[in-house]
Amino acid sequence: MTIQLYGFSTYAQSLVIIHVLKELGLSYEVIQPASLEEMKSPEYLATKHPFGKMPILNDDGFQIYETRAIVQIVNEAREELDKNLDVYEKLLEGKDYLTGEFSLVDFLHIPSTYYAFKAGEGELWNKRPNVSRWWKNISERESWKSIVTEYKLDEVV
Repeated sequence: MTIQLYGFSTYAQSLVIIHVLKELGLSYEVIQPASLEEMKSPEYLATKHPFGKMPILNDDGFQIYETRAIVQIVNEAREELDKNLDVYEKLLEGKDYLTGEFSLVDFLHIPSTYYAFKAGEGELWNKRPNVSRWWKNISERESWKSIVTEYKLDEVV
């Protein structure tokens, strides 16, 4: 999923977040309010920010505001994923699947990893040879490919 950043792209606070997202190579879109008045509307106050401020980051329904909090969360999430994939890289040495054979453990990773690739995050997996091989093995299974086709997942994101 693409991260949504609500804010004016020329505001310093928005630019800090945009810079961090770009530096981390994350997919995002900037959604700018039509006016400052829009930020004071009852809908904006109820759904975006109770004090009518920006920037606001929305990542697949998880919403956070305040620049420092946003960049901290984004950075920590990336660091945690990086560490987890390093563990997987070691775990997958000499194995095609996490437990040695294809199992429910592998099933659990397929949808979210698929969407991460669709969102342009594949480099995190591809820079690790064992993890990359594992992803190829699980994502090319006929059962998953049929799900992608049947539910038109290529059209999502």
